[in-house]
Amino acid sequence: MSTKFDAAKKVAGWCSDQQNQAPGTQGLEVPGAQENANRRATGDSAIDWIDHSAKLLPNFGRPIKALSIGCGFGPIGRILRRRDYCQLIHSIDVAESAIAAARKAATAEGLDGFAESWTNASPASETARAKRPKLNSWRTN
Repeated sequence: MSTKFDAAKKVAGWCSDQQNQAPGTQGLEVPGAQENANRRATGDSAIDWIDHSAKLLPNFGRPIKALSIGCGFGPIGRILRRRDYCQLIHSIDVAESAIAAARKAATAEGLDGFAESWTNASPASETARAKRPKLNSWRTN
């Protein structure tokens, strides 16, 4: 019997498979998506939301780690590392292929400071029965 989680995982897997996507159709690459994110975070579509948020860092200190839930191909994590806003990005996604694509993209850019995990949170999974997620982590240095 298929569950809602199984269906969601299938969709996530399909969406995170770069073979299924035309270039420029993921997340912040979609025309207007960056401007929309900027507008929602800053009130102005021309103000970069990540740089705007980073202006708060002097009040709190530079973060060592950031968590990206539902990272997809990892574009936000790569932006944070490129701009050196934090030292480690830990990204999580239910689509194992998304994690592989994020790892490949970070490596291709020569970025370090990543720990990404795939989690199988299906209620029927062995990991759920064990009450802990199965994490396959990797790091580059």
